[in-house]
Amino acid sequence: MVKALAAAGTLETLQLINRQLATLPDELRGCHDLKYLYDPTIFKIVDASGKHTAFLLSRMNGITELPSLTRAAQLDRMEFTMVKHLAWIPDLKPIGPVVHFAVYKGAHLCCNGFLGACDLSNPFCEDTRCLDDASPKATTATLQVFNIFSAHVCEPYSGLSQTPTPATIQICDGVPFRQCQLPGLQPISAVVGMCYNHRMQVLACNTVPTTIRVRIRQIQDNVGTPCDPVEEAWLGCEGSTAITM
Repeated sequence: MVKALAAAGTLETLQLINRQLATLPDELRGCHDLKYLYDPTIFKIVDASGKHTAFLLSRMNGITELPSLTRAAQLDRMEFTMVKHLAWIPDLKPIGPVVHFAVYKGAHLCCNGFLGACDLSNPFCEDTRCLDDASPKATTATLQVFNIFSAHVCEPYSGLSQTPTPATIQICDGVPFRQCQLPGLQPISAVVGMCYNHRMQVLACNTVPTTIRVRIRQIQDNVGTPCDPVEEAWLGCEGSTAITM
C-alpha cells in the first residue's frame, strides 16, 4: 500500500517505528507531496531528501544536536517537545519562511548560552553546563525565529508534576477554573495554577501557563463553557482584569 501511494505521489504522512532506516527507499524518494515524516532515527533521512515541510521531535532525551538544514528549504514547521538534551540547533536561515516553531517543556539550548546569556537557574537546565566559546551559537536568522515565536519557545518550567495528587485534587474541591497555588521549588515560594482536567484526568490544580492562557482566551472570545464571575474573575470573567501569564 505504501509503495502504491508513493508511486502515485499521493502519500502525505508516514510514521516509521523501529525500522532503523539509514536512507529512504527509492519509492519514497520520488514522493513529491510528503508533508509529515516521523521516525526517531530520522535525521540522516531528512538531510538527504530535503522535501519535508514539517519536522516534529517529541520525548527524545538522547538527541543533542540536529543535522544541517541546508537541503531542507521547504521546511516551514519545526516543533520540539521534551527534547531535554538538545544543546543547539543548526542555522535556520536556509529554511522558511517559518510558519510554526516551538520548543515545549524546555531544552538545554534554552539556557546554556546558545541563545545569548547562559542561565542555568531553570529546573530543566540543572544537569547541563554553559556552552564554551567554540560551541555553535544561534545565528541572527535563528534568533529572529525564536523571537517571532517567543510565546511557544523556552517557556519557564516550574518543575512541578502535572500528575494529580490528593493535595492538588482537594485544593480544587471539584470547582473548574478556580485559582489555586502550589508550593514552588524555592523556599517560601508559590506557583499559580488553575483547577483543570488535564488530559481527561480528575480535576486538580494544574500550573501549566498555556492552559491558563487558553481559558483566558475562551472568556475573551465568549466560547466554551460560560465563565463563573466569582471563581473566574482572576481570568477576566465579566470585565475583570485577567492575570498576566
